[in-house]
Amino acid sequence: MSIVAVVTILAINQLLERILNTLAAFTKPHTISGLETRIAKFIFIAQYVNTALLVMLVNGEWSSVVNPQLQKTLGITNLLQSLPGTMKDTNSDWYALVGEKVFMQTVTASFTPNLTTLAKWPQAVMMQQLLKERKLTQRELNRLYEGPEYLLSKRYGSMLNIMFVIFTYASSIPTLYFFGIVFFVTAYWCDKIAILRAVKKPAQYDEKLAVFCTNMMSVGTLIHLAFGSWFFG
Repeated sequence: MSIVAVVTILAINQLLERILNTLAAFTKPHTISGLETRIAKFIFIAQYVNTALLVMLVNGEWSSVVNPQLQKTLGITNLLQSLPGTMKDTNSDWYALVGEKVFMQTVTASFTPNLTTLAKWPQAVMMQQLLKERKLTQRELNRLYEGPEYLLSKRYGSMLNIMFVIFTYASSIPTLYFFGIVFFVTAYWCDKIAILRAVKKPAQYDEKLAVFCTNMMSVGTLIHLAFGSWFFG
């Protein structure tokens, strides 16, 4: 069942990428850097909620954790009582139920985005060999050998997602640090190969996307401290 859950979450993440890519265009940013930054934000938030937070929220018994007076003030008493979760704290049952799913999702997420990027290389070579004789004009042939566009928003969204999942749970599941290293090392080589061999020359971006991701590191540090205090408290 855990494998089915992991595959489902990965499929939902891919669907979210496509939907948010389309929706971000309706915000009509003035530059391509602005568009890519907004897409990266949307993808990161949606994937982080889907990968890291939903599994914890669904399996938690929040009606006994959240202060009753606060529940009444916010009007969420019925909502919390309707949740099916039974986990009140991070005990051994929590690790068997929630921790295992988070671990499997992180392991899968540390390989899947990078392998998908790397797969563009053999895919491009195969398409070039199959279609080069069918192109009627030089323009069509040039487009075939240019390759697909390389979008930083998708890569930054995936990087922020796995980084924040690790920030959230690594205090209690230290092996996640190792898979974080695996992700970023393989991301470097897969992106390098894809850019040099398979995809179109990337557009000229300004500093917006890089600054956004740098600023999010501070937020990730606070999340890491907060969840670490909860796990060890």
